[in-house]
Amino acid sequence: MTMPLPTAPADTADRFSADSVVLDLPLQAAAVRLWIAVGCTVIGVIGAVVTMIAWIAIGLIGLAAALPGLLLLAGVAHYWRRYAEHFSCRLLADGLLVRRGVWWQEEIFVPRSRIQHTEVNQGPLARRHDLAQITVYTAGSHGAKIEVDGLALAHATQLRDQLLGRDGHDAV
Repeated sequence: MTMPLPTAPADTADRFSADSVVLDLPLQAAAVRLWIAVGCTVIGVIGAVVTMIAWIAIGLIGLAAALPGLLLLAGVAHYWRRYAEHFSCRLLADGLLVRRGVWWQEEIFVPRSRIQHTEVNQGPLARRHDLAQITVYTAGSHGAKIEVDGLALAHATQLRDQLLGRDGHDAV
């Protein structure tokens, strides 16, 4: 008697029906533009310093030191665009599902019953572009903190309220 071959597990997208999605939170285009600008600025400044040092030390041939910096700038822009393509944050009826990553992709599912508390944070650049980061703290030690960055402030606060079962009012 032969044993049947095990079937491959279904993709997570297939496990959750469209009607189980309570809230689908998109990554904001402003966040991607901001991340590209910050990354390119940092690499540009470092590249300019290295190029100037090479130019002074070697002469005109030292300008060739700018080529790796230019390639790195293109790589930063490409990375963040790919990150945006792979990003997914969905509030399901039974928990929060976050997919992200370019080279190392991760999928995190947090059941509502494990959520302890949440925080919505904004730095000065994020505040200027109406972006926020939500941090979800869970019970347990491994992966007890999940951060989702690049959401619109309204979406982050809406997610916080729905995760905690609030209707926009404090319990007090």
